[in-house]
Amino acid sequence: MPWQGLMTRKQSPLHWRSVQEHDFSPILMSDALLKRNANTRSAFEINMTALEKVFENAIRNPGDPGHLMVIKPVKRRVRIYTGDVLIADTTAALRVMEIGRSVYDPVIYVPEQDVLVALGNIEKSTHCPIKGDASYVSLGTVEIGWTYKNPIPTSEILAGHLAFWPDKVRLVEGA
Repeated sequence: MPWQGLMTRKQSPLHWRSVQEHDFSPILMSDALLKRNANTRSAFEINMTALEKVFENAIRNPGDPGHLMVIKPVKRRVRIYTGDVLIADTTAALRVMEIGRSVYDPVIYVPEQDVLVALGNIEKSTHCPIKGDASYVSLGTVEIGWTYKNPIPTSEILAGHLAFWPDKVRLVEGA
């Protein structure tokens, strides 16, 4: 399990374990999972039972069960900008939380039909064992994001969605 180093099997499943703030992605920073340790400013305590429930129905890499992801709908409106230009606006985004070699930052995927600008295709492809082959897109001459046009069956919900590089766009979640 990806959190094996945080809790041994002998510890109670309700045990709150102390970790450093940078050890977990912001998506896991919720009251149900984490609370700030009163003794330090930078440490949190993790509710391991709640964390296990987050990954209970995770999509797992058959070759590496420690590589997994959870896909959840985003309940709020998501807008994506490059500079001051709105390039996507949706109420149907997906949030992908993935753990592999480390805990990756969450990624927001927006439906293609909610992208408001024309994106070009780039001659580049990479492979993820739990998502499939990624194709990359550009805005003008700048690579701006990627998509899984034909994801593997366990990740088919990502078909028809685009994700954007966080250093190339500004994402606004909520009103």
